[in-house]
Amino acid sequence: MTARAGDPAGLPRDRKRVLLACLIAIPLAVLSGAQALSSTILRRAPDSALAVFPANGLAAEEVAYRRIAAAAVPAAGGTVASPDSAPRGEDLARLAASAVAPARAAIRREPLAARAFVLLALAEPDGARRRDILFSAARLTRRDPALQTLLLEEYGRSGDYAGTIGTLDAILRVDPDRRDVFFPALAKTLAEQPAAVPAFARLLAQPLPWREGFLAAAVIAPGAPDNLAAVRERITLNDREFDRKLIARLAADDRLDAAERLYAKVAGPQRDGAGQAWRADFPPFDWQLADQPGFRAQSGEQSGTLEIAVRPGNGGVIAAQVLRNPGAAFTVRLGHKVEPQSQTSDLRLKVACGGGGEPFFDRPFTGGASVFTVERPPACPFLTLSITARAWTGGREMRAELAPLEISAGAAAEPQ
Repeated sequence: MTARAGDPAGLPRDRKRVLLACLIAIPLAVLSGAQALSSTILRRAPDSALAVFPANGLAAEEVAYRRIAAAAVPAAGGTVASPDSAPRGEDLARLAASAVAPARAAIRREPLAARAFVLLALAEPDGARRRDILFSAARLTRRDPALQTLLLEEYGRSGDYAGTIGTLDAILRVDPDRRDVFFPALAKTLAEQPAAVPAFARLLAQPLPWREGFLAAAVIAPGAPDNLAAVRERITLNDREFDRKLIARLAADDRLDAAERLYAKVAGPQRDGAGQAWRADFPPFDWQLADQPGFRAQSGEQSGTLEIAVRPGNGGVIAAQVLRNPGAAFTVRLGHKVEPQSQTSDLRLKVACGGGGEPFFDRPFTGGASVFTVERPPACPFLTLSITARAWTGGREMRAELAPLEISAGAAAEPQ
C-alpha cells in the first residue's frame, strides 16, 4: 500500500481514528478516575482529595473548613471534638477571615459548597450581609449541620420563632440522632416564649416524623406544659396517651384551669358529668383508680359499677376525681354492696380543695346506700372527691361494688 502525501505515519485511515480516540479517551479516563478518587477520599483526607483533583470544590471547601477548626482549638483553650463544635465569637470570626479566599474558591468550583458559605458568614462583621449569606446558602441546601446551626443562632438573635422552629425541623428530618441535643432547646423555647405558640401549632399540626418524640419530651420539660397545652388546644392530635400525660402534668403543677380546658377538648361531648361514671380515661377529671397488688379498683364495663378489692393490711385512696367547685351545698349519693358488710364503714368519702391539702369533709359509708351532704365548701375553684378503703391486718379481704356516683345541687339529710 502506498502512503498518501501529508500522511507521514503512513497509517490507514481507520487506525488513525483509533489512535485519535485513544489520545482523547485516556486523559478523560485519568481525569475521571482522579475525580472519582477525590470524591471517595474527600471526608477522610480532604487535603489528598484536593491534591488528586484540584477542581474538586467540595474538597477545597472541606480543607478550608478543617483548617479553621484546627486553628480554633488553641483559641478555645481546649480540644474541639468536631468542626461543628468550634468556638463562636471574635476569635472564630478572626479565624474565619483567614479562610475567606479558599471559601470563595470553593464556591466558584462548587456552588453548593455549604460549608464555604458558613466560613463566609462567620467572617462577615456586618449583620445584614451575614444574614444574606446564610439565607442564600439555605436556599441552596438544608442538609449541612454547621449551616443549620448558624441559621438557628441567627433566628434566635432576631426572635424569629417560626424560623427557629422550621430550621430545627429541617435538622431533625435530615439527622434524627440530634433529637437529644435539639429537643431540650426546642422545649426551652416553648417554655419561655408564649409568643412562639402559634409557630409551634402550625408546625406540630403536621404529621412530622419527630413530632411524637418531641411531645413526649416537652410534656416533662420544666415550664413547658402550660404553653404546650395552648399548642394542643389549637391542633388535632390522635394521641390519647400524650393527652392523658399532659392533663395529669398540668394538674400536678396546680394548673387545673388549663388542665380542665384541655380535658374538655379531648374528652369531647361524650364525657360524663362530674362523678357520674367510673370512667378513668383522663384523670384527674375522670377517676384515678388504684391499681396495686392487694389494693385495686376497676370499672365494671358491663354493669357500670366500680369493683373494689382490698386485701388485709392495705388501705388508702382507692378512687379520686377532681371537679369544679359548685360554690354552694351539694349532695353525693351512691349505692353499694360490701362484703363483708361489717366493713362498710371502712369505706369513706373525703372532699378536699383541688391541688392538695387536708380534707374538709370526711364521712364513712353507711349500710344499703350512702348519702353525703357537703354544706359549705370552701372558696377554692376545684374540689377533689376521694374514696378511701381499708382492710385491717388479721381481718378479711374487702370486696365492694359501687353503683355510679350521683352529684346534685343542694342539701339532703344524711342517714344517721
